[in-house]
Amino acid sequence: QLEYHKGEIKAVAYYDDGTEAASETKRSFGDPAKIIIKPEEFKLDNSNTLNNSNTAGVSSSQTTTQLGDLLFIDLMLADKDGTLVENARNYIPFNVTGDAELVGMDNGDSTDYEEYKSDSSNSHTRKLFANRLLAVIRAKKHGRQGLPSFVVTAASQGLPTVSLKYDGKEWKEAAPYLAIKPMMDYVPVRKIELIAEETGANADTKNTATTQDTGGTKNTITAQNTAGTTSLKGLILSKQNPEVRVTAKVYPENATDKEILWNPVLKECVASDNIQVCEIDTTHTGAVKATDTYNTHTDAVIDAADTTTQTKLIRAIGDGECILRCTAKNGSQLDEVISDLNFTVEGIGNPKLNPYKLIEACRFTGCDESKGKPR
Repeated sequence: QLEYHKGEIKAVAYYDDGTEAASETKRSFGDPAKIIIKPEEFKLDNSNTLNNSNTAGVSSSQTTTQLGDLLFIDLMLADKDGTLVENARNYIPFNVTGDAELVGMDNGDSTDYEEYKSDSSNSHTRKLFANRLLAVIRAKKHGRQGLPSFVVTAASQGLPTVSLKYDGKEWKEAAPYLAIKPMMDYVPVRKIELIAEETGANADTKNTATTQDTGGTKNTITAQNTAGTTSLKGLILSKQNPEVRVTAKVYPENATDKEILWNPVLKECVASDNIQVCEIDTTHTGAVKATDTYNTHTDAVIDAADTTTQTKLIRAIGDGECILRCTAKNGSQLDEVISDLNFTVEGIGNPKLNPYKLIEACRFTGCDESKGKPR
């Protein structure tokens, strides 16, 4: 496990004789700035950056299309530098005009039950999943030169509309068909970044925990301990340093629903008794005051419709390793975006277990064997 730093990371595979077999590079990316329409002939290089300066993804190859042929088109988003935003989830209205029809669209998300096609044969709206959405087009008649000719257009809330024209042989840029507009103004959360800053005696020491983008499903976080060195245990809380402020920042900044759920959990995904999420009260004399308003076993829901950042105080209450998990549902019943910050609590004492409530097997630490057998 490597500590995250903004930039790029490259993996290289070698044959036994030392020659390079394959390589792949991943680069940090920002919020979406443009839509990429990538017909099937178009190629990506072995990084997550388009190897063509054309932001619409126009292919230079030529392939003659016949009546009834299917064409496959990938829809993606890129940041201002052309790097693919690999966890983008935006809704994409897609339209076809001319000698073709839209057969269907899908994103590969098994939890997305939206229809593959709409009642219209030329337009549909679906959501990206891990920055991927596939549109399937069928040539339905011949144009003036005996070949089908049509224009495809993609739009998204807050992004420039993009159009491409196909003349039966090759793709070319076309003036954006501005009549195509987003059918909904909802922009999903794609990432939650967690940043930890210590309070109390070590308030001058700052610990940053930056999310690593892994395709949009889960963001794993590494952190620094009080000495400023990387710890695979995450943030270390102790009797001398029992509290830490954690700020959750939502991306993109124009996300519609910024509601975040804060949950201390064990690695087995059951509620943790090692840390507690607390409010920060700065309404009196400007001093920070922690109030235990959240039970460890209850979701801490923060309604922050007007802000992209939320800050809570995390307090140590029992020794052990656990995870602070922040999630966003994006209007669904399930967590769509997950960000984890690892914690280790030392020197506080063992967490208390309530014998009148369910105690999960993962909390088992020992048993009474005083009479020769465990009980």
